[in-house]
Amino acid sequence: MQLPDMNLLPALDALLREASVTGAAAQLSVSASAMSRTLSRLRRVVGDPLLVPSGRGLTLTPRACELRPRVEAALAGAMAALQPRWEVAMADVRRDFAIRTNERRGRDWRRGGAQRVCGAGGSGRSAADPAGGRRESG
Repeated sequence: MQLPDMNLLPALDALLREASVTGAAAQLSVSASAMSRTLSRLRRVVGDPLLVPSGRGLTLTPRACELRPRVEAALAGAMAALQPRWEVAMADVRRDFAIRTNERRGRDWRRGGAQRVCGAGGSGRSAADPAGGRRESG
């Protein structure tokens, strides 16, 4: 079984909501011609015209009206599945740094660098290694 192109789902939702190619295109920030091509693809995939001319505008077909709540639910479910479960509160984040540097740079780090990094929210600690990153032999 081949999966349908899920990129069509937001376009189908916009078309069913707006009942207008131009309105759906504006909602998704694409050109009207691009949305028209997407509607053609959707018509082939669904096997229904979805929108038909009616007076000066377009009207949803009965199949499109039937699909509308299912498309809305599917898109809402996909959006919920792709959202993070929680927001990260930077004040709750803890960062620990170990920096290997010479003695002078270590003093500079302790004076200001640690505050700039850890002071962005949250807490943390840092330690500067006066060995300058050199390994002691032995």
